[in-house]
Amino acid sequence: MDMMTRKASPHHIVFANEKGGTGKSTSAVHVAVALSYLGFRVGAIDLDPRQRTLHRYLENRVATQQRRSITLPTPNFEVFQDDTQARLEQMVTKMSQDCD
Repeated sequence: MDMMTRKASPHHIVFANEKGGTGKSTSAVHVAVALSYLGFRVGAIDLDPRQRTLHRYLENRVATQQRRSITLPTPNFEVFQDDTQARLEQMVTKMSQDCD
């Protein structure tokens, strides 16, 4: 398999800060949507199952598309609801199969 036909490993971008209200979810949403608009296949994992800010925004985006019968570039998204690093790594590996 040559360099042109081999699938590159997806990039992982993490928005993290111990303090709440620093704009992590807002920044993540804007970067994910912008990359989707550029044609990249993007996956987003919300690591806060209680607040679900990123996930709720993207759910609303999908609902808007359906309500208005339009298509908007939208990343695939899930909420991580477990508490082990192994499960998170499994979710990342699964989502990475269809992402750039």
